[in-house]
Amino acid sequence: MLEVEIIFFDAGGTLLYPDPPLGEVYARIGARHGLAAFPADLEEAFRRAFSRKRARAIPQDREWWRGVVIETFAAFGEPARPDALFDELYRHFARPEAWALFPGARAVPRELRRRGYRTGLLSNWDDRLPGLLSGLRLLPGLDPLVISSEVGAEKPDPRIFDAALVRAGVPPGRALLVGDDPAADVEGARARGLHAVLFDPRGRGPADGARIRALADLLALLPGREG
Repeated sequence: MLEVEIIFFDAGGTLLYPDPPLGEVYARIGARHGLAAFPADLEEAFRRAFSRKRARAIPQDREWWRGVVIETFAAFGEPARPDALFDELYRHFARPEAWALFPGARAVPRELRRRGYRTGLLSNWDDRLPGLLSGLRLLPGLDPLVISSEVGAEKPDPRIFDAALVRAGVPPGRALLVGDDPAADVEGARARGLHAVLFDPRGRGPADGARIRALADLLALLPGREG
């Protein structure tokens, strides 16, 4: 049993995911701007662009995402109106309807709170996230919300973990992060002294350390707090 007071959840890839898939959305909107590409090719191009941008350790904002979008489409042609292409994609992913929840995304945090834990959010995201969480009915139970664009640092930077601990008012050993990124979430949290659990629904992550295939599996690790 983990002796923790608060469980932080990552957002993208842990609580929510794009639905329809990102590649399909990019292909559909790109086609409206004269760019033809297969969804799988766009998805791969996006992952490369996202990884390169993220490696620069600059917190996400609108201009950050504009760079990712332009780089993603670079191999598929030049849109007549690149700003219009970006604006349409940026607005799309600001809509709660563009996202779906993993099973248990609402029920598991609610049950953890019933068992005496606090639940928060710790995410690399931009200022669209609070509106998404509200629209997806994940608020107000996640408190505090610690978002990289507000902190000015992204996981695995220790500064964002420090900000989360300060806002929660707990020492590192009393906090747990659940996330899908082995490096940013799990290694980053553990390096700062937090507990970490890898959310790995496809079973592709490293086998070392705590790992769950479904959010509901977290409940077996956290049976309840006394007092």
